[in-house]
Amino acid sequence: MNGRLGMLLVGNFTLDVKDGGSVPGGSVFYSGCAARALGVSVRVVSAVGRGFPLEEARAQLPCEVSLVECRETTTFRNVYSGGTRVQFLCAAGGRIEVDSVPEGWADTDVVLLCPVYSELGPELSASLRGRVTGASLQGWLRTTSDLGRVVPRVDSDFLSSLAGVDVLFYSEEDIAHHPELGELFRRTAPVVVETRGPGGATVCVGGRATHVPGYPVKELDPTGAGDTFAAAFLVHYSARRDALAAADFACNICSIQVGLCGPLVREALAGIPGFDEWTR
Repeated sequence: MNGRLGMLLVGNFTLDVKDGGSVPGGSVFYSGCAARALGVSVRVVSAVGRGFPLEEARAQLPCEVSLVECRETTTFRNVYSGGTRVQFLCAAGGRIEVDSVPEGWADTDVVLLCPVYSELGPELSASLRGRVTGASLQGWLRTTSDLGRVVPRVDSDFLSSLAGVDVLFYSEEDIAHHPELGELFRRTAPVVVETRGPGGATVCVGGRATHVPGYPVKELDPTGAGDTFAAAFLVHYSARRDALAAADFACNICSIQVGLCGPLVREALAGIPGFDEWTR
């Protein structure tokens, strides 16, 4: 049913240091792969360094890409211990501004603003809107320590640029040290979703919060789970405008992705009851 659905993702691709090498990553990558697996036509606007392995990324995420060339690609090193991620910033990429978005690309069904490290210019964040617009807040909510470790950033000024966004996404980890931010977020958009890993998500619609449980799964790799959730939620929500049903759908999709080693692929959805309509 949604073969013509279009989604524009704006944020930086990353290089994720892994097993002595590096692989493409970032919210645009994982959200984009999830959207593609669900049959969506994807476009990406990103800033990367000259050496970024674009063809490797596009082998997993075949889509239109508009790149802003910058000195370095945003690079992270992730360390997982006991289900908790410790992240280090090795390099920060460039900014994405209004004029980085090709003419006509903003006229789309879904826009997802998904920075990884404060790379979206405020004018772009304030003006880029689709028929449904989501924003993944993680990239606005972090800074680094002197040692390069990614740590929480307590600064809500960016919210003024997100007026008119339909859905905000953040994780319980994003506000673990500053839970008061959750209430502020819930006053900013009509729909606000706090993801809780295997525990599912809390969805706030019009000030009323409802817990949506997760799906049991043997987790292999949690990288990109929140990004997968955001994309799946917006695909469903753009069609049905039912936030609770969209969250349940996204939890199910997310449970499939974390059982893989890497981003969501269309083949992983094959044979699952009720998914045919989303993958045509």
